[in-house]
This record gives sequence, structure tokens and C-alpha cells, in this order.
Amino acid sequence: MRELRDILAARARWSGEELVLGTVVDVAGSAYRQPGARMLLRRTGERVGLISGGCLEKDLIKNAFSRTDAGPQTVLYDTRGDRFDPGGRYGSGCDGLVHLFLERIGPRHASNLALEAMTDTFERRQSRVLATLFSAPDASSELVGQKIVLDDPEGGVDERLPTALEAELGEVMSDAFSWRRPRTVQFHADGEHISFLVEPLRAPLDLLIFGSGDDVQPVVQMANTLGWEIRIADQWPTRTTSRRFPGAHEVTCAPVDKLLDEIRVDGDTYALVMTHDFEADATLLPGLLARKPAFVGLLGPRRRTMRLIEQLHSREMLPDPAVLNRVQTPLGVDLGGEAPGEVALSVVSGVLAAKNERDGGLIQAGDTPIHDEHKRMIRQLGETP
Repeated sequence: MRELRDILAARARWSGEELVLGTVVDVAGSAYRQPGARMLLRRTGERVGLISGGCLEKDLIKNAFSRTDAGPQTVLYDTRGDRFDPGGRYGSGCDGLVHLFLERIGPRHASNLALEAMTDTFERRQSRVLATLFSAPDASSELVGQKIVLDDPEGGVDERLPTALEAELGEVMSDAFSWRRPRTVQFHADGEHISFLVEPLRAPLDLLIFGSGDDVQPVVQMANTLGWEIRIADQWPTRTTSRRFPGAHEVTCAPVDKLLDEIRVDGDTYALVMTHDFEADATLLPGLLARKPAFVGLLGPRRRTMRLIEQLHSREMLPDPAVLNRVQTPLGVDLGGEAPGEVALSVVSGVLAAKNERDGGLIQAGDTPIHDEHKRMIRQLGETP
């Protein structure tokens, strides 16, 4: 998410220049970056974003502008190696195929709908779905580069596309509001196909931290590097300030029993309770859980949590046990750290693992791939596109 923010910021800085935007639209086998990864490139070779570990960027710096002289183009990078040349053509040995869509942006081109949609998503915190047409038969090649944005899953696609394609694409884009990751979608008819990258666009992760102690500061710093939107809420005026938390987007100070009335908590909120105040946690937790955030992490050892639950039970404020099961406590991934920065790394890792539906264990200890397998969809059209 931070990468996309940096690309949007760079585009604003370089607004008077001719640039190339590269987007990974499909991968097969192993790849360092997955579909949806982007890079913005200047003629000087300066770039923002990453579409590989660095091996493909070297080729792009040399060739991206010449490849897009005649218009948008999809380039295939084969990073596979063999026993005679394990590193392959690009020296990475990643053993995969990467399809990269290249397009020009700049003063001589229409505004880039993908970047506009991302900007709007970040500013409004409103989910939408973006489809980019990156491959088509010769007869439809003028459509390559066309982008479609759907703001409402109940809406329809009304674009300069064949009728059958519009209907099928609209159905796929409506479904994509529930996807976790982008997918490559091919629409087949009469032995030919049109390919789209379909991406669910979502606002940056909304991280709400209850607490303003010194241990919260490195959490804010790390979360900020990930591009998350960070909010601080606490009851202590001398500590709960923007000056102490320059990376936070919002800082709220109020009595602990009023805090939840002063801030937004919804199904997209990832909340951390780091007050180091037992009574404050007892006051906050029932109301926080009642608002059904996406995630709640409670700092402290298990013994403390059990005492907290017992106290809530005695006050008849105990939330539904099923709701309590959603609380990550003790908070964080077991990294064995003790220093504030090490604890912060554990906390942020715990949130990221929960967001990505992982358990946060060592990659080498598991038998699952590093990345979720990229999903492709093939749809048959009722008429020739």
C-alpha cells in the first residue's frame, strides 16, 4: 500500500513529464511480485515501485520507452532457468513467467484511470473494482489499455465493449468486491481471447491504537512504512499529541469512557489495545467488540487477560464468548523480542498476518507457497468479441 502511495506522489511530482507505468498483469510459476504490483519510470531511469527483485527493472530502464512508442504493450518476461543456466536470462532463477503491461502517462495522454481510481479510493476510503484490458485479438487491439471502474457491486459495466463481453465482465467485477487479491480473467470466443486484470481496490489498512505510551511510537513508525492509516486514541493530554506521533493520521484525546464516541470503528478497523491500564481496557473492550471491528489485539500476558475477563463477567459486561475468540491476545507474533522496537515488529507482524489470513510462522516450517497461487478465470462468451 505504501508503494502505491509513493507512485501517486511521484506522479504528482513528475506531472509535466512523459512517464511509463508498468503493471504486473499475470504470472505463472514463481514470481517476486504478484499481479497488481506497479512501477513508475522516468526517462532518466529514476523509478518508484517494484515489479521484481531488481532483475527486470534493469531491462525496463533500457527499453520501456521504446516499447511504448506505438502505444500500450504487454511484455512477457521468462525468468525460468535450467541445469545449464540456473539463473535464466535475467539471472534471478525465479522460475516463472511474468506478464507486464506498459503504458505511457503524461501531458500528451489522457488521465490514467487506474491511478485516478486509486487516488479516489484512498481519499474516500470507498472500495471499488478496476479492470484493465491488456490483451486482445488484432481486430480488437484498439481496446488494449482500456480501463473500467465499478464503484458499486450492484452496478453494471457500460463501456465501449461488445455486448456479451460487457455482461460477462460486469458479473466478474461485481464478484471481485469480495476477492482478496487481483485475478487475471480471459474471455474466450471462436478460438480467440480478451484478457483483463481485475483488481479489488481498497483503502489502506485502518489501524486504530488505544494507547499513547512510548511503546506505541515504534508501532506507528513501522505501520507508517507499510502505508497504513494510523489513528491514536487515549485519555492522557500530555502524551496523546500529534507531536509525539507524527506518523499518525488522526490523534484523539478524551476520557476513556468517551473515547469510542469520538472515533470511527467499523468492519474495516484493525484495533490494538495498548493502554497499559487495566481499568481502561475493561472500559474499552466491551464497547469496542460490540462495534465488530475486523481485528482486535490486546496487549498483555494471558494471566492479565483472564483477570480482565473475570472482572467483565462480574460486572455483567462480558461480551459474547464467540466474539472474544476473535481477540488476538497476547498480541503479536512470537519473535522472542523484548526491546520496544522488537515488540513493535511483533505487533505489526501479528496484524499483517491476520489481514492476510496467515498464522505468522516461519515460511520454511510450512508447506504452503510463499505467495497465494495467482488465480485465473476463463469465461466463454456467447458471441464473437
